[in-house]
Amino acid sequence: MAWCTTVPQVSIPADLVAWNTHKWYLNDLAAKGIPIIATQWLAPGDCWELPSSGEYVLKPATGSGGHGTGRYRLDDARDRDLAEAHIRRLHMQGTLVMLQPYLPGVDCCGETNLVYLDGEYSHAIHRSAVLAGPDMDVAPSYAAPSATPRPPTVAEYELAERVLTALPIPRERLLFARVDVVPGPDGRPLVIEVDVTEPSLFLRTTDGAARRLAVAIADRVMDMTGVPA
Repeated sequence: MAWCTTVPQVSIPADLVAWNTHKWYLNDLAAKGIPIIATQWLAPGDCWELPSSGEYVLKPATGSGGHGTGRYRLDDARDRDLAEAHIRRLHMQGTLVMLQPYLPGVDCCGETNLVYLDGEYSHAIHRSAVLAGPDMDVAPSYAAPSATPRPPTVAEYELAERVLTALPIPRERLLFARVDVVPGPDGRPLVIEVDVTEPSLFLRTTDGAARRLAVAIADRVMDMTGVPA
């Protein structure tokens, strides 16, 4: 049996996948004026020193679902030792490490995920804080988040719109996207993540969302093949 080994067209361009699956894209967005969480990048082979105090998050620059992510109080000796071991473990894997301050607004307000379908805002959900502590490399360091509908604030919506404009492809070409924001130290939203590759879209939380995605997929199949889906 002969198999086709070429794909004439895909909905998510390969260069966009490559851009979005490495969190260095946050620097690209910041260069375009998008407010992101302050991030220090620790590369394998670099000299580095952790801050003397404060609560911080360590995560790999590639990954998803919170895997390999930990939360540390750096003025606590045990947490500090665990944080240093976490960095060394990721560096041994050849992974660029992200060091970010843990924002208190995440605990009190959670994060807002704004979902876009076919380039247009569809719905938003609230997710509770998920990081429970250090990454021990043996069990998840995060709790299962709740996900409930929550309309974005005006500031959150305006920020997400700016993000869609700052992406490397026109928004009308996006089948889906999710912009995750959290309250910064001054209460204004900051971008924590943007996912245009494989986001959870929480379609069950909002009436009509699944249908909007299905229509967008069908339209793309029609455009690609000329055959109605």
